[in-house]
Amino acid sequence: MVYDNVNGKITVAKDQPLKIYVLNDGFWMWFGPDSTGKWNQGGAGTYEIEGNIWKQKAIYSFDPERIGYVNWSKFEQRSDTLYMQNYVKMFYKDEEIKRQSK
Repeated sequence: MVYDNVNGKITVAKDQPLKIYVLNDGFWMWFGPDSTGKWNQGGAGTYEIEGNIWKQKAIYSFDPERIGYVNWSKFEQRSDTLYMQNYVKMFYKDEEIKRQSK
C-alpha cells in the first residue's frame, strides 16, 4: 500500500510500502510497520465488497482488542492504482462505533 487516507490525513509512501495487503476470495491479511518502522503488526479476516465500499472483519490481529471489529473503507481504482479511504465506518457486534475526528 503506497497511499492511505484516514480521517482526511493523507499519507504517501516514500522508501517502502505503508503496508502489504493480500486479498483472495473473501479473505484478507495485512502486514506492516509500527510507528518506529519495525515490521511487526498484522491481521487477517474476511471481507465483502458492495459498490465502492470494502467491508473487512478482523478475525486475527496482532492486537487482540481488534478482533471482531468491522471496518468499512471507500475505494477508487484509477489506472493501475487503488486508492483507499479507511475507517469510513466501524462496527463491533453490529453496533456502529463513532470515531472522533483528529
